[in-house]
Amino acid sequence: MDDTQLLLRIRNGDNAAFGELLAAKDGRLFGIALKITRDRAAAEDAVYDAYEKLIVNIDRIRSAAALDGWLISTVKHNAIDFLRKNARTVPFESSLENAACAPPDIEQAADVADCLACLNEREAHALIMHAEGLRLREIAAACGVSTTSAWALVKKAKKNFCAFYKNERKNAPSKTSNYMNGKKS
Repeated sequence: MDDTQLLLRIRNGDNAAFGELLAAKDGRLFGIALKITRDRAAAEDAVYDAYEKLIVNIDRIRSAAALDGWLISTVKHNAIDFLRKNARTVPFESSLENAACAPPDIEQAADVADCLACLNEREAHALIMHAEGLRLREIAAACGVSTTSAWALVKKAKKNFCAFYKNERKNAPSKTSNYMNGKKS
């Protein structure tokens, strides 16, 4: 049976036709999602979510040719969304290993904390979210502002932080200058 007839049957509520569509498209869609995510579970989720969206949007799809394009596009977007959501996360064990390999510069960490304290609470919050890799739209939602306002808030926070940080570093004795003057720190 061709996709046009399947589409018509699905619109009429034929669950068996939906099953046939899944059987016909599942392998290809899964392959596309797997290439993007490189994670079997995420690929399965991307395809499953596309099928759920298809059920909701079935009346918007005008032809069998559009069905293929719509499904492929939706699976790709779902897979890319998975990558975006998981790009910022680091497994806890991995972060511990990295921390053990590279001890933090306590003075620099204190300077950063001091500079964050100089920002107003909203700027500090936006800057921290930005540093953690959140997108502007996510920062906007967390701060209850538009994306444009979030961009301006992050920009202002960066500017203020840099000014405070430069001032903090300028006023602190430099390890390099101490070394150059023959002093050990």
